[in-house]
Amino acid sequence: MKFTLAHASALGLIAITCCAAQSLADVRIYGGLSNFDVYNETGDDCNEFEFELDGPHPEDVYHTYRNGNYGAPRIESLPGNTGIRVIYSHPAHATHNHAVEHFGVSLRGGSLVTGQRFRWITGGIQPPAPPANPPLPTLSLIITTLSNREVVLETLTNTDAHNRPIWVKRKVTRVNREVSLEELMPNDPLIQNSTDLDAAPVMLDVGEPIEHDEQVADFFEQSSQVISYDVWLDSQRRVGNTWIHEPGVRLGMVMNASLTQRPGCDTGTPTITTQPTDTCAWLGAATDLYCEAESDPNYGELFYQWRHESVDLPGEDNPRLELALITPDSAGAYTCVVRNDCGFVMSYSAHLSVISCDADYNKDNTIDFFDYLDFVGDFADGKFWADFNDDGILDFFDYLDFVAAFANGC
Repeated sequence: MKFTLAHASALGLIAITCCAAQSLADVRIYGGLSNFDVYNETGDDCNEFEFELDGPHPEDVYHTYRNGNYGAPRIESLPGNTGIRVIYSHPAHATHNHAVEHFGVSLRGGSLVTGQRFRWITGGIQPPAPPANPPLPTLSLIITTLSNREVVLETLTNTDAHNRPIWVKRKVTRVNREVSLEELMPNDPLIQNSTDLDAAPVMLDVGEPIEHDEQVADFFEQSSQVISYDVWLDSQRRVGNTWIHEPGVRLGMVMNASLTQRPGCDTGTPTITTQPTDTCAWLGAATDLYCEAESDPNYGELFYQWRHESVDLPGEDNPRLELALITPDSAGAYTCVVRNDCGFVMSYSAHLSVISCDADYNKDNTIDFFDYLDFVGDFADGKFWADFNDDGILDFFDYLDFVAAFANGC
């Protein structure tokens, strides 16, 4: 059997109705999301892309971008649970040299990213390290005070291990709502209508980060701070007796949004006592998820809202979420938002894996002769994804194993 795993889920979008004087600690970043336009400059066709983030854990991932060529990624913990690896893979798709692909991830608030690495995989074989190009710069966000103003401070840092400069050009905007990961696209009006921070690209040296600050949300206001930046390699040319630095080959584009909200009370927001947990279910079966919270009754009634892939599930407003019929679209991350009159909290993401049947080769949820024909066709053509037993070798044992699974109905 194979596990089809998609990852995602949600930030809370809940109004708050209680008023009190606030301190800096009361302003919270509830989550952040980043999309990446990444060019394949390995010199080869690639069928896999992955990036590693130091700091977060899988339960902090509430949404990932579903790439049209690669689909939804899978998420792994780094060794020692020190971070996550997000893997986009499609053996039947080739991203050609110089082509661009789009990837993205959303993280719960408080998930500090201390490092990030991007990697194209060539035919399942990792290109030699170190990479030919510097990594895209990292963006960190914190709440702080500048000139008696509470701000979200955005810091852009060049982390290249070989101390190579890069060039960046930043754009920013702010909207009083939650921004979706799917909006963080170069051609989306949200990005296109952003305000230029830099009139022209600026050089970003290692050890010399650049900063930008945005006013935090007012009382009861939910706000998304959006910053995007194009990235170029550094290029040098000689003018007279002087070497001039200027933007060279474009590395890509990063689009980031952070959601902030000021709670309506100093204390009293709900506390989640039982977090939903990862589970798996057979295609066509049923399963459920559970989340429980508590709060001071003086701050009003508790309200629950389950979300899947960053989208509210209509009518799912109880501690227990019952999924009566599992389909391939059921896979992903589920999050529960719990609110009262003071504010809201968001649960960890619980990832649902849908167990499918290997004999359903064409993944149409029906085992029939078309599955046999499709497998035999790929096997005869030597397609490496017809390696049915996943031993890395396409041979007659793959055919025998498929026929056995097909005969057994799974």
